[in-house]
Amino acid sequence: MTGGGVFCLDDSFPVLTHCRIALNFAVDFGGGVCCWSSSAPLLANCVISDNEAEYRGGGLDCSYGSSPTLANCTITGNLATFGVGGACSSHGSTPTLTNCILWGDAPNELYVDPDDPDLAITHSDVAGGYPGEGNIDADPLFRSWRGFDQLLDPLSPCVDAGDPALEDGISDWHPRWPDWAPNGSPSDMGAYGGPGNAGWLR
Repeated sequence: MTGGGVFCLDDSFPVLTHCRIALNFAVDFGGGVCCWSSSAPLLANCVISDNEAEYRGGGLDCSYGSSPTLANCTITGNLATFGVGGACSSHGSTPTLTNCILWGDAPNELYVDPDDPDLAITHSDVAGGYPGEGNIDADPLFRSWRGFDQLLDPLSPCVDAGDPALEDGISDWHPRWPDWAPNGSPSDMGAYGGPGNAGWLR
């Protein structure tokens, strides 16, 4: 019914890193992830893609005082039939997103309950734009390589465009970094950037 991929309920605070949450379905809320009265879940370097909710929050739904933190996550290709495709925040929830990409969700990327504070989104790429330090509205130029989807093309505006106080865990100095993808140490936006991006090499 709710939380097709992950359901965080009643003050739960799971830590999810380097996860691909994809191809899930919820009849009601949160096709990919639903946070319901959950205090402080953490998602880092996760891809939330191609999920569907019948009502709202195709990728992520935050309700009733949920305060998840998303760092270097990519939310893309999610669908909500009657609501928000990407991420939805309502009923006193206060999610925080840093170095994230929200792109290609339908019918829209974000919804914030008008009675709630604005989402704390910074140094992120949001289709249609969203106010916040370092945020951009530009095609992230996703590409696939060796079984990984939603990687950034070398010409992506999300490369080296994340929080300047952070560095990627690995960048072009690393022997396993592809030669075709030049990349400096400043953090990239999305699931394959930021201090924790080396976790994808395990």
